[in-house]
Amino acid sequence: MLLWQKMIPIRLWISLSGGMLFLLKPSFGERPKSFHSFHSNFGEIRIVEHTQEVAQVQLPLNEKSKEGSKTVAEMEIPIEQKIENKEIQTEKTDSDLSLSDEEIEDLLFGDLNDWETDEHEIQEVSNWMQFYLLELGIGHTDNPLYAAYTPQASGYAEITAESFFIHQSNPARKALLYFYGEGKKFTELDEQDSSGLLLALLDYTYQPDSSPLSFGQKLQHTYNNQGMDFSDLGTPYRTKITSNKSQAFSRMIWEDENQMKAVWEIGLGKSSLEEFADRSSEFSVGFTLGKKGNRWVDWEGQYFHKATDFKDRTAKDESGSKVDGKVKIQQSGASLTLQPKFEDQFSRGTKVKTAFTRARNGDGGYYDFNRWKISLSKELESDPWQSSFSLGYKSTDYLERLTDKNEKFQKNGWNLDLRISRLINSHWKTFVKWTGEEDRSNDPDYSYQSNFWSWGLSWEK
Repeated sequence: MLLWQKMIPIRLWISLSGGMLFLLKPSFGERPKSFHSFHSNFGEIRIVEHTQEVAQVQLPLNEKSKEGSKTVAEMEIPIEQKIENKEIQTEKTDSDLSLSDEEIEDLLFGDLNDWETDEHEIQEVSNWMQFYLLELGIGHTDNPLYAAYTPQASGYAEITAESFFIHQSNPARKALLYFYGEGKKFTELDEQDSSGLLLALLDYTYQPDSSPLSFGQKLQHTYNNQGMDFSDLGTPYRTKITSNKSQAFSRMIWEDENQMKAVWEIGLGKSSLEEFADRSSEFSVGFTLGKKGNRWVDWEGQYFHKATDFKDRTAKDESGSKVDGKVKIQQSGASLTLQPKFEDQFSRGTKVKTAFTRARNGDGGYYDFNRWKISLSKELESDPWQSSFSLGYKSTDYLERLTDKNEKFQKNGWNLDLRISRLINSHWKTFVKWTGEEDRSNDPDYSYQSNFWSWGLSWEK
């Protein structure tokens, strides 16, 4: 999104999901789209030293915003609710959320895996490199609160600000500061008339001379505020959900001269909701193995395991009744990303990703689920036009959790992201974008459809 010097336009993207900082498309290239729609503009930067040697910055990033936080209908009202007559009791002293760790992640942060594109090269500099982005837009949405029963349309204004600073005075040491913020102001809503996300990240990488190994540390904090509609059988109930999430990661990266790369990562984190007592801590490990520079297709496989300990949430059985113990969820999953390397128009800028996640809770089976995801991402360029498109599908099966009809709870959904932009000059462009998603479930309380359409101007430097 940024202009390096005046004659070398570049575009940067930081992968929020754990591993690398990539230099991407030329300036004003469109952001790739993932399952959901919060997108940081960074990925992996390849820095060329003044000598002929090449040093690579391995700077990961992990949480992403959205066009409005997603899968909000997956969250049940954080109050007691009688299944027999759907009577809502409005005492908020019971802070228990009938919400899995997976649902909180989808709700406030979504799937944050960004699609990477080809690397480009820039010359190494000894002082701080600075990049800035500002976007202003207006739009319309048919369901900004992701209501299941009584959606309310609204116009809105939006603003996005993004900046990062990279320092590499020593070729073996790289430092990154990254800031992202976005907000929306809706015209037709009351107390839920705004939403926003703020993210701050500090990343440091060290690579010994002549070594294939590098080591990194990352600190990150994410704040998210989103209004939601939990209407139940036509009776509106709306609230704000505000989340704070802090994380720390350590990683080791190995890469050989043939672009085979392996990444080991370990992380700690804690989260909390402001409106209700719902605190959690997490421990995660991950492994990534990939190969670029192949003749036919580049590939990357990932595996992760995460243990989340909820401090305030009581475990539940399949019917939603409380049982002894707190919620302690073990999640594990794997994904495979493929990028064709053929030079035809269809293959260039195309990526396909499939992922599987398994979650289990030690006490009660209410939160146990299996989930599949698949997505397709595509970028097109025809100067001065650029566009990005992504389409995703997910299917979630709960192993024990029951609906009111004593059926095993199921959800499936799709999401679509489309963005088209036109370059105006070296700093300005105009864009239109559409984000749509739909969730369907055998429990109607968890079904919804939502679309955001907007137009705006973008400035970058």
